[in-house]
Amino acid sequence: MKITNIESIDWHDGILETMSVEKDFVISVLIYSTEDAKSRSFLKLQFKGVKSILFTCDKSELEINLNAGNISNGYVKKNNSGAMIFRLYLVDGYIEVTYETVIITENE
Repeated sequence: MKITNIESIDWHDGILETMSVEKDFVISVLIYSTEDAKSRSFLKLQFKGVKSILFTCDKSELEINLNAGNISNGYVKKNNSGAMIFRLYLVDGYIEVTYETVIITENE
């Protein structure tokens, strides 16, 4: 699997593994690379030029749904000023990041 575009990722039934905020905002996830995939593949998304981050979740729900997948959906859009916004919907939670660029790393 070679993912170069965040819009091409199928987020459904993915797993949010880690999240960190230092210089950049970084999340690591496990996702199915195709509908027929038997196992999930690792992705790290490093958001650069972050303007804002919004995050809320029910931690126990994330843990309860860890095996089944705690990610429901995700997408990217541009806001009225042209900034990129990534939205990731979790089981009883949500992440929103306004950013300039994203670097996607696989299988780390």
